[in-house]
Amino acid sequence: MITTLTEQLIKWTDQLEDLIATEIKSKNAKPNQAGFTSIADAFAIAVYNCLNFSAEYHRQKEKEFNNMAEANHKKAGSCIRFSENEAREKVIADTIQELQGEWAKLCKEQGLAISWAELKGESKAVQIPLSDINAMREAQGLPPLGT
Repeated sequence: MITTLTEQLIKWTDQLEDLIATEIKSKNAKPNQAGFTSIADAFAIAVYNCLNFSAEYHRQKEKEFNNMAEANHKKAGSCIRFSENEAREKVIADTIQELQGEWAKLCKEQGLAISWAELKGESKAVQIPLSDINAMREAQGLPPLGT
């Protein structure tokens, strides 16, 4: 089920990218090829970070419920120390971490980034010709850059 969900998210991401590309073409706009502007990469990073945050939140709740269970165990003096809430939070956190791992794997297979740092790498960044940079600088009233 986790694999199916992540595959659906990847398909949705591809469809989102296709929608953007279709709109750029239909409006006769020039596409920006820089990796850091890719909606698919931005979405992949956001999902990865969201899953990470959610897993960390549930791990923290698991620890809190564990501490409460220990305190209740010491107070009551019983030989059983168990918390239903702790068990539930552990299952949730484990499932989210598994989903995050599957998401990361599928993103790598699709060539999508899962962190902003990855977009700065050579594999994602597109070289902008110096002539284009100088044209932009000229339009802003700045001196051209040398070679």
